[in-house]
Amino acid sequence: MRVRGTYTVGTAEHAFDEELELPWIESDSGPLSEGFRVTRLAVQAPSIVPSFDQIGLASLSIDVGVVKRDGARVVAWGVQRFGMDASGRAVGVPDPRILYYAFDGTWQDGTLVLESGPCLFEVTAFPVPLSRLRLVAHRRGDRLVGGSLLAEADARGALRTMVSAVPTGLRARIRGWFPERPRLRDLGVLARIGRRTLALVPALLRGMWKPWGLLDDARKFHGIGSFQVAESPERRSALELVDARVEPGRIVAEWRAGDAADAPGILLLRDGRPVAWPYSVRLRTRRAYGVPVRSELDVRGADWDEALVLRDHESVARLPRP
Repeated sequence: MRVRGTYTVGTAEHAFDEELELPWIESDSGPLSEGFRVTRLAVQAPSIVPSFDQIGLASLSIDVGVVKRDGARVVAWGVQRFGMDASGRAVGVPDPRILYYAFDGTWQDGTLVLESGPCLFEVTAFPVPLSRLRLVAHRRGDRLVGGSLLAEADARGALRTMVSAVPTGLRARIRGWFPERPRLRDLGVLARIGRRTLALVPALLRGMWKPWGLLDDARKFHGIGSFQVAESPERRSALELVDARVEPGRIVAEWRAGDAADAPGILLLRDGRPVAWPYSVRLRTRRAYGVPVRSELDVRGADWDEALVLRDHESVARLPRP
């Protein structure tokens, strides 16, 4: 590929004319696996990202299952369990969490392209809101192998989303920092802390934007990376759907007889394609003794015509929009 153009530094204009050699990946033909695990995640650019969290990212995984296929078009559902073992018990973190990805994709000539709209991307410290996550994998021989990753975010939108993305347990601990019956003096202290915190946020963003190269001129993040593919671990869920219904502004599913590792989901579709919706923020699962008993998806403002109720990656109910 030959690339040529100009760029400006200060008042000086510079020209470039370069030939770039690109690696070419040949994909083999064959069937698409119905389920796989995205693992060994890495974000190589911007270059500051590996300095902060490459070991943490590499420890994460996303289980992806194909929910629906129509020729070359693919609908897939991703489930990311963080901070828990195979039984759903907390490991290494005080607040384990489950994140969801609604992937709209294609499978053609041995290449799988999956793209999710608004979602939360785990970085081990907290989930980061993304406007787009794209994964591209390839078939080699008799299996699927990893490829490229693209993650995009708008810094302004991310700050608004992160308030609602704070885990429930962490919110409870933050509330515990405040006195039950604050005195006037306490309110003054809290006001000073709040004012300093609010002043710190834009300063932090300015510091990340220019010297670190984390954001572009439009305050947007463009992360480029890679991942590998592994087989999904075999898992038999005993979770049983008791009832699923559409209520004003929400979809509700009732469950029983599962375990702590179960991740029930609700996927919105429009004309057979996934609706871009912040599922990890709008989908709440109530648990009793760690076991899911009720899932509730806030659909206010969503444009959908049917919903799939999922047990992990298996569709157990279809609900048309009334």
